[in-house]
Amino acid sequence: MDTLKLKMRIAQRCFRIVSNSARAALEVRPDSSDGRLIGKLDVSETGGWQTWKTQNCKTDETTGKHDVYFVFIRRILYLNTES
Repeated sequence: MDTLKLKMRIAQRCFRIVSNSARAALEVRPDSSDGRLIGKLDVSETGGWQTWKTQNCKTDETTGKHDVYFVFIRRILYLNTES
């Protein structure tokens, strides 16, 4: 498993996503892949594998230092994060 370290001090995170199916989701969880759900993005179909779109995921305020896990539900998407 690859590790991605982020500082999340914002109420929303933007993701660049490409998906050929609207039945995918991205969950944001602290500390482990089955940790408390602090954000969920229901991925919208982007119109094809070459059509990237920015989609926003609101997250609950979380205090303290945590590892952040992105859990892909029905992994039929590609992801690129934006600042």
